[in-house]
Amino acid sequence: ELLSLLRPFCRRGKKVGAHYLRSGENQSRRLNRLIKRMRSKELGVDVLDRTYYLETYDSCLIGSEAVEWVMNQERVPRTVALRICQRIFDRGHLSHVVGEHLFLDDYKFYRWVPW
Repeated sequence: ELLSLLRPFCRRGKKVGAHYLRSGENQSRRLNRLIKRMRSKELGVDVLDRTYYLETYDSCLIGSEAVEWVMNQERVPRTVALRICQRIFDRGHLSHVVGEHLFLDDYKFYRWVPW
């Protein structure tokens, strides 16, 4: 299981970002609130039409920008922000535009799955 491989990072004795990575009802609500903020047109991750090798992909976000957004909003290290984004992807909230990749901290395009 993914979570057994991931150890929470510690900052001054405090687990950083671990509340998003544990299972449970409270953590699920917290992750859902973060997803709602990420999806917000005003405050969330930029969702735009993107072009890659002359192919245009409508309404998508860039994986590395999503990771940076989580880092800035939640004040967590990049590795923790990546794990949070991977959790969001694994729960089916994001999908790769052509279904070729898992969630990566890279210039890959993802779309929000409709609620």
